[in-house]
Amino acid sequence: MNVLALFDGHSGGQIALEVAGIPCSKYIASEINKYARKVTETIYPETISMGDVTKWREWDIDWASIDLLMGGSPCQGFSMAGKQAGTTAILNGEKVIVDSREKYLELKEQGAEFLSQSYLFWEYILCLDHVKKQNPDVLFFLENVKMKKEFLSLITNAIGVEPVFINSALVSAQNRQRYYWCNWKVTQPEDRGIMLADILESDYADRDKSHCLDANYFKGGNLKSYFEKNRRQLVFINQKGRGNNPGGLRALDGKAPALTSNSYEHNNHVVSGIELHTRGIQEMKATGKSYALTAGAIKGGKALVGTKENYRKLTPRECGRLQTIPEPILENILNSGVSNTQLYKMFGNGWTIEVIAHIFKQMPIKQTTPEKITVEPLKMSNDLWSTPPEVFNALDMEFKFDFDVCAENQTAQCLDYWTIEDDALSKNWAVAGSVFENRMGSYLWCNPPYSKILPWVVKAIEAQAAGRGTVMLVMCDPSVKWFSLAAQFASEIRFVTEGRLAFLKNGKPQSGNNKGSAIFVFDPHRIGAGHVSFVTRETLLSKGKVNALEVAA
Repeated sequence: MNVLALFDGHSGGQIALEVAGIPCSKYIASEINKYARKVTETIYPETISMGDVTKWREWDIDWASIDLLMGGSPCQGFSMAGKQAGTTAILNGEKVIVDSREKYLELKEQGAEFLSQSYLFWEYILCLDHVKKQNPDVLFFLENVKMKKEFLSLITNAIGVEPVFINSALVSAQNRQRYYWCNWKVTQPEDRGIMLADILESDYADRDKSHCLDANYFKGGNLKSYFEKNRRQLVFINQKGRGNNPGGLRALDGKAPALTSNSYEHNNHVVSGIELHTRGIQEMKATGKSYALTAGAIKGGKALVGTKENYRKLTPRECGRLQTIPEPILENILNSGVSNTQLYKMFGNGWTIEVIAHIFKQMPIKQTTPEKITVEPLKMSNDLWSTPPEVFNALDMEFKFDFDVCAENQTAQCLDYWTIEDDALSKNWAVAGSVFENRMGSYLWCNPPYSKILPWVVKAIEAQAAGRGTVMLVMCDPSVKWFSLAAQFASEIRFVTEGRLAFLKNGKPQSGNNKGSAIFVFDPHRIGAGHVSFVTRETLLSKGKVNALEVAA
């Protein structure tokens, strides 16, 4: 597929195509922000950069070859949070509403002053008109913010298709309401149940979903704007005690928790004399793998009367996670040499990748599907090495495995399993097991042959899409294709640190694991969440030994 992306930013469209599994032969990008272009050059160095969108008529490209024209034109003039200037212009001291292609070209020729960058929407429309003349079957996609009906009708009438309205909260930890126009049918994504606490690197959230990121988030927020204007997400910090201050989250009156601290690290802001208001008595509770405050802040109710409330803004990594950027790509973005201020602006202006990928997956194109995969003869001496029982036991405590998809009769980890002779790669993993009832909530275990891991990753992704989870123990090698693919769809990646696992051959530990190990979790309810964590070898083995002793007892 050949793609032309206007207002490309940090190439969120290209990331979404990759997540959607749609190969891109040529990606031509129009973007003037030098920091966004630097990020794109880092993560997609083969991108063809064309610069200023207003100069598209000068571009020397094969217009007839464009299969998809995409863009998210500037939203400031349309947004309800802005001045709502729309595409209005000033000519000879008078305001003129730009409501057609002809009016836009006329005002542009006369040197009119446009009141916001949202006028560039018309450049998208004119460019689309041009591409359609060369390729009538071109697919097109446009994104913009929630806006009043007047602006919504203007865009819809100009582009010629009705929009679909999607809240990113369905696939992320962020409330982000956006309109999407495209010339194919789009359904709503399923709710994946991702909470704000799930994406935090540390500390606590006071709500399930973050406020919407914007380009000014780099300025940080304060308690007044956060609780009264519902702007700029804050994270509350649970500090260690020091001196007479016990720290942590404690109740001054024995009922309501107060946020107290005496640390000034990590962009913390300490504010005096501000009360937090909650809906009555609240308590700490666990949400997923992180802790979240259940307080819903409103005026009135029960106040937390602490003299100091300690909080911070989201980190750039957390903002990237709110936009569901796959962790390996996010890691490259964070290490691209661009400042945090510019990263905050990019993430605030960017797309929620999983929403865009969901839309792209429904494009009426011929998508590449994996060729039929069958088990080939094993090539490496360690292909038949089995999992250390302590490792399996430790993970089994968490995931309750009921089927081993890649086993031998002598070393199968579950009562139900497939051997090489069963040809697991030709089977439907989603219904694995002799009795299918009640299995859709269970997990599959997979320790694949290391000579060819890719087809096993593909099968795990297929099962994940069909509602069945898989946990896979693999070698740690981020340089190879299968690792990148797995990282795009995994809900979690756990790196085993401080030592390498000794796999077993004929029941005896072997020393040939020269790359270390990683654990991929393919949770069907959190596809592509990409959370990264670390577990030491000793912690994993100790946990597994304890579990084995408890089972034996």
